[in-house]
Amino acid sequence: MFDDYWFIPCVPPAFRFIVGPSVRRAPAALVSDRPEVLEELPSAPAAIAVWRRRLPLAVAAGLEAWARSHASPHDAEVVVTDCDLAAWLRGLDDAEARAWLERDVRGLVERFARALDVREVRLVLGPVTDDKCRKFHVDNLRMRMLCTYVGPGTEWVDDPSAADRPQRASAGDVVWIRGKAWPGGARGGVHRSPPLAGSGQVRLVLVVSTLAP
Repeated sequence: MFDDYWFIPCVPPAFRFIVGPSVRRAPAALVSDRPEVLEELPSAPAAIAVWRRRLPLAVAAGLEAWARSHASPHDAEVVVTDCDLAAWLRGLDDAEARAWLERDVRGLVERFARALDVREVRLVLGPVTDDKCRKFHVDNLRMRMLCTYVGPGTEWVDDPSAADRPQRASAGDVVWIRGKAWPGGARGGVHRSPPLAGSGQVRLVLVVSTLAP
């Protein structure tokens, strides 16, 4: 079931799961341009799944302008079927960008909730300009989804010892990351937010997380 994915770290196909004569090593992440890669994560040996996609050019500029000027951070526990995003998108005057973002957030939240069979999630959306979460870590929850709409995306590594060689998501990519609380003791994804201090950059980030078991 992994034939359509790229594996991180990349190695020749004949040796993708082999380290030494008898040790099998799972990839850190499944990466694909197909959205179905996300739903594969719960049953995969990998700890991270990345759906590679590009933002529509028609909305990218509007989202960046909003992130730099009028966007405010929002953080709340929401019922997936009753989530009103009107207040969350206040100040996003570009009608096309606003309609696209609202539709995209709703679609991603619903996909996440359906795959994990949950009715409520913690939803965070807003601009980021600081270095919070800049250290590589594993989340203390079941699963988290991140999508960076503006700026550099989430970074991940196979383990903390590879912190000098991170992989990075691009704007628009959707990242699902398994946490420490995933049932069965499966490994969690080691990741971080890219450092921004002093760079003048801003990120616009969506974070969707499972609640406490």
